[in-house]
Amino acid sequence: ENPFMYCRELREITVDSANENYISENGVLYLKDKSILLCYPPTKEGDSFEIPEGVIEIGTAGLYDTKLSEIKFPSTLEYIGNFGVGGNTNLKSADMRNTVINLLDSGSFSECTSLSEVILPDTLVEINLIAFMNCESVEEITLPESLTSVGQCAFMGTAMKKVHIPD
Repeated sequence: ENPFMYCRELREITVDSANENYISENGVLYLKDKSILLCYPPTKEGDSFEIPEGVIEIGTAGLYDTKLSEIKFPSTLEYIGNFGVGGNTNLKSADMRNTVINLLDSGSFSECTSLSEVILPDTLVEINLIAFMNCESVEEITLPESLTSVGQCAFMGTAMKKVHIPD
């Protein structure tokens, strides 16, 4: 879980180099082996962020309520945790086509009110409940053939006009 989820003034996280469990890079907190992005500080300077290759998971609220308008997802990404990218009101696009994500957990993109383009990966199996709740600019989505489950209210509060469901 993310103990810094509602620290709205947090700009930077530093970790002592002797720490055995965690590392920070450019003020962003990761698990020591950088497989999990744990916390991107909400008021960190800049409006775009490229998640490093090798990150396989965005942890619970890992990129929650930031100032980011652009996030580049790595090809190694497999999982976005609860509210992992939620609350990013400036984020306009979520292009996940080059990832290997199999699960978008609860609220993963909820409250991303400017989000208008969502491109899901061919590897996606499950979209959990309220994943895109209140993404009020999303009007259209294409679901991948690999998808087997869409949770309750996954798209509640969107401007959905068109859904493409594969064979």
